[in-house]
Amino acid sequence: MQSRRNIRIKVMQTLYAWEQQSYPGLNAAERALAKSIQATYTVVLYNLYLFEKVAQYVLVEDKIRKGKHLPNKEDLNFSTKFNENTVAETLSSSGLFNKEIKDRNLLNIDNTEMVRSLFKGLYEKDEYKLYSITEGKNVTNDIEMYKLLYFDVMLASPLYEEHMEENFANLDDDIVLIHFITKEFLENFEKKPFSKILEELTDTKEQELFGLELFEKANETKAMLSNVIKPHLENWDIERVAQLDMILMRLSLCELLYFETIPVKVSINEYIDIAKEYSTPKSKDFINGLLDKLMRQFKKEGKIIKAGRGLVE
Repeated sequence: MQSRRNIRIKVMQTLYAWEQQSYPGLNAAERALAKSIQATYTVVLYNLYLFEKVAQYVLVEDKIRKGKHLPNKEDLNFSTKFNENTVAETLSSSGLFNKEIKDRNLLNIDNTEMVRSLFKGLYEKDEYKLYSITEGKNVTNDIEMYKLLYFDVMLASPLYEEHMEENFANLDDDIVLIHFITKEFLENFEKKPFSKILEELTDTKEQELFGLELFEKANETKAMLSNVIKPHLENWDIERVAQLDMILMRLSLCELLYFETIPVKVSINEYIDIAKEYSTPKSKDFINGLLDKLMRQFKKEGKIIKAGRGLVE
């Protein structure tokens, strides 16, 4: 599941685009936000689709080798064991997985050359060579081969990196989370039914609800929160404050005032952390100082109401 930090970033980006008049209407902006939340899981599903495709390519490679006019000993002894890998078979036989791949238009992405390259990279690994000659089927070993494929081959491949950047615009923002979820899939494969894992990858209702609520509240309260912030700018003119910094402060204040179950420290620290990555070098300290002042003011005025002990600290 995506962390709320990731959702906050997507809300920030959508709100910025909305205020830059990048969408024809509010509904379009909200649809774009929902789509951006789903996009993270689309990339993860595509990684799993590549897992399946690499396993399928083994049969293509076998046909090429056996079809040579003068196949050598390596060609004749080529193993197709990886095609029968438990992970690959599970993916191939899942109607729900195949439907998700089709519905998200992932079948239309040309990846033939990259899949061939990924298999070649896997084939060169000593661990794979040992795996391919080991008799019998072992789920743990099958999973280890996919960990090898993902972390040692795919993530080390310039061709894979280029391919993903060309096809998924959200990659830069989501890359760490995508790696984490893909790793989690492999680690949970033996522990959970695949249908449960797939449900967790495709059901984004709760995350979309949080993102949409935060987006709407920040949009509705823009004028009010700007007026709250303005007296605390001291020597700053509100028009000179970076738009992204204003959005980050408004989002943090929205959480302080309207999201009863989110701790105060989380609502402040998360946006300071996001500012480090997405705004100017001075933004972190500027936002930190202003939010601290407003948090103290809101507490004094009794405006911060949280639904549990310790959430206001």
